Amino acid sequence: PVDLAAAGAGSDVAVLIGTNADETTLFGMGQARDLDHVAAVLRRREPDADVVLAAYREARPDADPSELLVAATSDWTFRIPAIRLAEARLAAGAAPTWMYGFSWRSRAFDGALGATHALEIPFVFDTLDAPGVGMFLGEGPAPAALAATMHGAWAAFVRGDDPTPAPGLDWPAYTSEGRAVHDFGEPCRLLADPARAERLVWQGRR
Repeated sequence: PVDLAAAGAGSDVAVLIGTNADETTLFGMGQARDLDHVAAVLRRREPDADVVLAAYREARPDADPSELLVAATSDWTFRIPAIRLAEARLAAGAAPTWMYGFSWRSRAFDGALGATHALEIPFVFDTLDAPGVGMFLGEGPAPAALAATMHGAWAAFVRGDDPTPAPGLDWPAYTSEGRAVHDFGEPCRLLADPARAERLVWQGRR
């Protein structure tokens, strides 16, 4: 898909793309025994696992091995490929691409899931009261305001290829200079090239 995008496929279509902060907790990550375990998992994906892990440790000095494992595998599997698609579209002169992040942390399972894979779906569709969603969110007040904001952005995008008008968000399209990412969390915020060091360590690797 990235090669096709770079060649111009879909260039006339605007894209809204992004990832969650803790994608891989849903797949059993986040249970690292120690740094050697993290390196071993990363080595299955990347021969230079020690270099990658060192970059994550430097960028996240307070993170424990499980947090480092989630961060690195979430990037490898989801965030970096999303960035590569956005970059390919930029190279092709495609219609605008908007990049989002989702950082609202689930309260379920004592918070172990974090902002896990697919957690954003009931926010995008504003269906926090749908059957089964409460178990995914965990106990506590429903984050209705965040769901309304996300749903408004997606609906505005569907109507007009721009996610900003309905909720009034400050959210410029993704560029190679600004690398703007709108993070949907508490609070929502606009970020410029978030997790830059981690992004750069994958250059030429992923």
